[in-house]
Amino acid sequence: MALKYKVGDYVRIKSLDWYNKNKDNYGAIYAGNGFCFWKNMVRHCGEIMKITSVKVDPEDSNKGYYFMENSDEKWTDGMIEGLVEEETKPKFKVGDEVRIKGTDIGGTIESVIRGQLIVNSKGSKIPAWPEDVVLMKSVKDETALNRWTGLKVELELSKNVIGVSNVESLRGERFMSGFVKAIIPPDGYIFKDENGNIINTQKIILEKKKKEYPKTYEECAKVLLDRASVRNDFGYKGELLVALQRLLVCRDAYWKIAGEEMGLGKPWEPDWEGEGWYVIVNHRGDIVTDIQWHANAILAFPTAEMRDAFYENFKKEIEMCKELL
Repeated sequence: MALKYKVGDYVRIKSLDWYNKNKDNYGAIYAGNGFCFWKNMVRHCGEIMKITSVKVDPEDSNKGYYFMENSDEKWTDGMIEGLVEEETKPKFKVGDEVRIKGTDIGGTIESVIRGQLIVNSKGSKIPAWPEDVVLMKSVKDETALNRWTGLKVELELSKNVIGVSNVESLRGERFMSGFVKAIIPPDGYIFKDENGNIINTQKIILEKKKKEYPKTYEECAKVLLDRASVRNDFGYKGELLVALQRLLVCRDAYWKIAGEEMGLGKPWEPDWEGEGWYVIVNHRGDIVTDIQWHANAILAFPTAEMRDAFYENFKKEIEMCKELL
């Protein structure tokens, strides 16, 4: 089947939910024609992008890939949710405040001639195509996204900074969902607190508040309503098995907390037939925490944050029970 889209089409990239459900252990999804959707492309999930060129395989006209505006990655039909309808494309009207992409030049749309915008910038009339400008403020309304338009932010993905961007390239929900590591004031602006005091910094760092999880067996037993103390009735290797049983009590406490956090109405537990959870396993004699799924894992958690907290709090017990994990 030939490629679905053409140069100039606006398309929506598949969602973050699609990525999380389909990625493999390397964080990749095979998306056809020899190309994968990789971790570094996640920042575009759900985004509307414009196709700037179509590359067709000279040996097979049904194979190929796309290049998108403001992206160096290669895109295939398997990465695209669909064509964006005409009415959702960027539209502008006389009186809108806009800024030329990649510059500090801005002004008000004075007229629209044959689809081209005439921007009045401090008395100068600058022609620009709609795809080359960013809407700063609408004459009629100002959305939540527009309030952030033009603000510089430092993006972070998987603990690796991936560059500085203007909020023009972010969707509103992305701004609030943890992609932003720091907010950088535009040129000529400073930060102030609610009392008007100047915040003496070049950028404001955003850190996710670390959750507090039980750190001892006794605290975990409290979570499980004072579960009775574990007894040693195992005989041979009894001490090791008691340690493992205590460790599983702690795990069950974390599962109970996870169920409450997720609103499940019961303790969380992994779907043993599926994937999408984070584990602590013994791999060839070493404790491993950097994989997301393992068929034989008994120490499994719904989030990396909870897994890491469990490992830090019970590292000694995990090492003790290593041969049984």
